[in-house]
Amino acid sequence: MQDYLEIEVGIKVHHDNITIREEGKEIFIGHGDGLGKGDYFYKFLRIIFTSKICQWIFARMHPNFAFSLAHAWSKDSRKSGENASFISKEKEILYGYCKKQQSVNPVDFYILGHRHFPLELKVDEKATYINTGDWLQHYTYAVLNNEKIELKTYNK
Repeated sequence: MQDYLEIEVGIKVHHDNITIREEGKEIFIGHGDGLGKGDYFYKFLRIIFTSKICQWIFARMHPNFAFSLAHAWSKDSRKSGENASFISKEKEILYGYCKKQQSVNPVDFYILGHRHFPLELKVDEKATYINTGDWLQHYTYAVLNNEKIELKTYNK
C-alpha cells in the first residue's frame, strides 16, 4: 500500500500504533495485530509480509498469480473473522495487552480492530478497550463524541 491512500485519497495511514489526545482524552489507536502474548503464527507471518526481500519477490510475480495469491489469503483471513467470537476476558490477547499497558502508560481508550468483531471491555476504572469489529460482517465502527467513544452499527 505504501503511500497510495495518502496521495490518491488524502487519508493518513499509520503503520504503527499511535496515541492521540482528543476532547481531553488519551486514545491509543492501532490495528492490534501482533500485540500481547500469544498469536505466534500471525507474528511469524507478519515478519514475512513486512520483509523487504519478500515484498521484492512478490512485486516480481506475474500479476495474475500475485493477485490470486493475495485474494486467496484475504478470503481466508475474512473467513477466520467470521468465526471470531468473545470467549472471556482472560482469553482475549488484546485485552491482556491493554491491561498490561494500562499499568505502564495509562490512557482513557484503546481502539483496536484486529479481532474482526465488535467488543467493548472495561480495562480499569479509567480505561476502556474497544475493538471496532469489521465492515464485512458486523458493519461496526467507533465514534468519539462528548469525551466518550461508542461502538455504532451502520444500517444500510
